[in-house]
Amino acid sequence: MKTRAMSVAALAVAVAIGGPAYADARKACAESYVNAQKLRRDGALTRAREELLVCSRDECIAAVKKDCVDWLGEVSGAIPSIVIVARDGAGNETLDVRVTIDGKLAAERLSVSGIELDPGTHTIKLETAGAPSVERQVIVRQGEKNKVIEVGFATAEAARPATSPTPMATVATTSEPPRSPPIVSYVLGGVGVVSLGVAGAFWIGAESSRSDLDDARCAPRCNPDDVSAIERDRLIGDIALGVGLASLGAAVATYFLLRPSAQPLKTSRPPPLPVPARSAGQVMTLRAKGFTGRSGAWEVRF
Repeated sequence: MKTRAMSVAALAVAVAIGGPAYADARKACAESYVNAQKLRRDGALTRAREELLVCSRDECIAAVKKDCVDWLGEVSGAIPSIVIVARDGAGNETLDVRVTIDGKLAAERLSVSGIELDPGTHTIKLETAGAPSVERQVIVRQGEKNKVIEVGFATAEAARPATSPTPMATVATTSEPPRSPPIVSYVLGGVGVVSLGVAGAFWIGAESSRSDLDDARCAPRCNPDDVSAIERDRLIGDIALGVGLASLGAAVATYFLLRPSAQPLKTSRPPPLPVPARSAGQVMTLRAKGFTGRSGAWEVRF
């Protein structure tokens, strides 16, 4: 660091005592000397090399030139490069490819030599006549030389989406969606279940009341109202039982009688194959052998 500071100081003194042209050249050397170090530190090696070429000239003072020459060799060795190998739709190598790197035109045509890049990730777009463009992302590392990037172009016809051929004959089978049973069957079934539940409730109540009277041993002088209530509950239970059984029977009957029949499948068949026409007067000979062993022949004219 002390040597570099002395070099910059010496360069400043030389600029001060020199003429205008000499001062401009030495000023350019000083600026390139500083910029090259910043660019090198930031990884912009290709631009750093350009600055180092400026401060390596003979117009620069010896100390600055020596540093720049040393750094120039190090930076040049660290700059990575790629070699693009492109193939056309037939698989043959081609150099008629336009190259764009990171949105900037790099070459109108490929060459057999490498392309230098700064270390990092780059987007490469390749274009050729008669084929869709190809875009690739590549990563190059410091010191990586002549990294091969292989790219294949597809023909314009191959890049188009393939269309399925129209079938000569198709068979489409469709069926109607299944239909649910009639709603009346569900309604009658619900009424039947509820009626059976009501019948059971009244029967249980009647039997419970009768059991209470038996425990009281009031027969035959039991309260007439209690006896009437037991008979009424039994009657209601019998009626509910009849309604429940009738409703369930009607539900089953409507389920089978009103249920829609299954629809046959609808099938569209392919058209019959055409029969080649026969010319007038064409003769077809049919031969057959009967049970008696005698053979015969018939002629059919069209």
